[in-house]
Amino acid sequence: MIEDGALQDVAAIFGLHIGAHLPAGRAYVRGGPYMAGSDTFIATVQGRSAHAARPHEGIDAVVLAAHVVLACQNGVARRLKPGHSGVLTIGKIEGGVAENVIADAVKLHGTIRYFEQPVRNTLRHALDDALNVAGALGGGALLEMNEGYPPVVNDVAMSELAAAAVEQVGGAEALAEYDPLMAAEDFAYYLEKVPGSFFWLGAALEPAREHHHPNFDIDERVLPLGAAILANCALAALVRTR
Repeated sequence: MIEDGALQDVAAIFGLHIGAHLPAGRAYVRGGPYMAGSDTFIATVQGRSAHAARPHEGIDAVVLAAHVVLACQNGVARRLKPGHSGVLTIGKIEGGVAENVIADAVKLHGTIRYFEQPVRNTLRHALDDALNVAGALGGGALLEMNEGYPPVVNDVAMSELAAAAVEQVGGAEALAEYDPLMAAEDFAYYLEKVPGSFFWLGAALEPAREHHHPNFDIDERVLPLGAAILANCALAALVRTR
């Protein structure tokens, strides 16, 4: 949409995300960093196959991968400054062919989450150093890094405008604040081009039916509220930018 010119002559932009985990009818507005940037990676830890009864003839990629995973955690615990937020997660491990064979390769699938570029750089260096552990133990590693969404950074002034729009539509009790979270969102690309604000609108049922779950569902009664908030944001922004 950006490449097609959708943001040409746009002075402000607003968006909301329904929150199936948040109390229904409350909008969670915050200026500054709001959602994280996200990169993904696949790291292949390489060893040498052998029979499980003769482990000395091989280089066990499973053991190497275990050392790499622990070293990755050290990257977060000991590389990041206290007070800085970042995540380096290994979410999937694939390796081995049989219970009686030393694995020659293990794939580690993971993600890096960050709000600030220096944190991203630190975590990437920590990942590289963790993979070097495999080399120090006689194996090797290859890294495929995939750059993902940038962080969602809300414009402070536009977030104040959005907060006022929420109060105008739903009253002071409808406005809430949400701590920055490590989930990623492609609205970030718009905010790199145009000042704006992205926020959550609570829509939880009782009990809450979470996102990315087979039982996902929302309280659809909040949808008119969300539409009214966005309309008020647009009207206020038009007045402001005349």
